[in-house]
Amino acid sequence: MVTLKIDGIQVEVPKDYTILQAAEKAGVHIPVLCHDARLNPFGACRVCLIEAVGNPRLMTACTTPVAPDMDILTNTEKLQRIRKTVIELLLVNHPLECPVCDKGGECTLQDLTYEVGLTKVRFEATPADTPVDHTNPFIERDIDRCVLCGRCVRICDEVVNIQAISFINRGMETMIGTAFDQPWNCEFCGQCISVCPVGSLNNRVYLFKNRPWNLEKTDSICGLCGCGCYIELETEGNELYRMGEVPDKGANHGNLCAKGRFG
Repeated sequence: MVTLKIDGIQVEVPKDYTILQAAEKAGVHIPVLCHDARLNPFGACRVCLIEAVGNPRLMTACTTPVAPDMDILTNTEKLQRIRKTVIELLLVNHPLECPVCDKGGECTLQDLTYEVGLTKVRFEATPADTPVDHTNPFIERDIDRCVLCGRCVRICDEVVNIQAISFINRGMETMIGTAFDQPWNCEFCGQCISVCPVGSLNNRVYLFKNRPWNLEKTDSICGLCGCGCYIELETEGNELYRMGEVPDKGANHGNLCAKGRFG
């Protein structure tokens, strides 16, 4: 076990923990965008940057392992400025169409923008106008909304083990797509939808039919096969609008197939 301090709170955690996991155990909130508990640490978004007393370098909480006697600061004035700038840079090329985006109300970028107190973007950019991709019968892909967090690529690789999508091109031309820009002819499991923090990947079965704050969530068991996966039914009145996973519950550990997600 390793003992360290996070914002003055002493916590003891296993030696293989990251600073982010230690902060969660200590009850300290560190904002994240590219991190998902089901995936390997990635450290792409830089939103979870923290300071260690005595170390001049900033570190990503999601990838940095704990060490004995660390003294971690997670919300200094310097970190607040940096996080605000990181979110501001993400919003330069992100279309501000929250009222018509299907992710509105459950968008991580939207929540982070509010959390850091960002009301105006200082930088200007020409908005992209890439056509929305509907080649996949279950998944809508809006490339212009993508923040390149890599969650969809990683879950398709690390969990589903299909590698249907990946990062394409480099620099400002980087995007998420398929080899040789082929149609998204994959397993249709929708795992990429479940981890997308913005409205870049959307459930076409649910698209524009309701808003998340209207839906009542009920835990249940999928009956479409004998696996008995744990699912979450989202309903309003007597109508079922969508089905989703419940992380860390059931035999499926928060993962679903095409039947479980789309019916």
